[in-house]
Amino acid sequence: MEAAEVSWRRPPLVSSAWELRCFGRTWIVLGVLVLAVDAALGGASDLLPVEIWACALVFFLTVAGALARAFLGLRTQPDMEYARVFDRSPAPPAGMRVEGSRSTANRAAWAATGIAVLLAVGAAAALVVMFTLMGRPREHVLDHLAGAAGLLAAGWTLVCALAAFRIAVWFRRWEEWRGGRTVLSRPLTSGRLGYVYYVTGPEPGG
Repeated sequence: MEAAEVSWRRPPLVSSAWELRCFGRTWIVLGVLVLAVDAALGGASDLLPVEIWACALVFFLTVAGALARAFLGLRTQPDMEYARVFDRSPAPPAGMRVEGSRSTANRAAWAATGIAVLLAVGAAAALVVMFTLMGRPREHVLDHLAGAAGLLAAGWTLVCALAAFRIAVWFRRWEEWRGGRTVLSRPLTSGRLGYVYYVTGPEPGG
């Protein structure tokens, strides 16, 4: 197999900051849309106090747990950890092309939508367990589950959007500090705190 053919089959590189912003925009739209539909159908207004408390408890525990897992194990601030990774990242391999912004946006939108669907399924499963633990009769657990799961999933989706936007800001800030260099990665790997990035552009001071 020729080297040109191997290079052609490799997935392109994407601008990591742009991909994260595309994820965030999609999640914002989906989160607001689900909240609007939930409100229009009366799903949120029909919730009983115990169901509202269950949603709040699941939301708080999951978000707090995710934040603790993301930050407590770090010796420095996350933006500085990313900067350290970027400073050690190599230039892109020869022959690797950078994908256009529209293709990146389309892929990120589909991936973000898939993740939002998984969040909705996870919300429903978690609330079934929480409703039962909080004393809701089993025959009534499913009465308002759709509205509650939509509310919880929308909250999770909006948190994901805020996280994506925040990380994108860190990426763009590093790029500006390094004189216009660009952080690249393979599709759907942006945001990982690891050595999965490439850096291209003028060397600082060059």
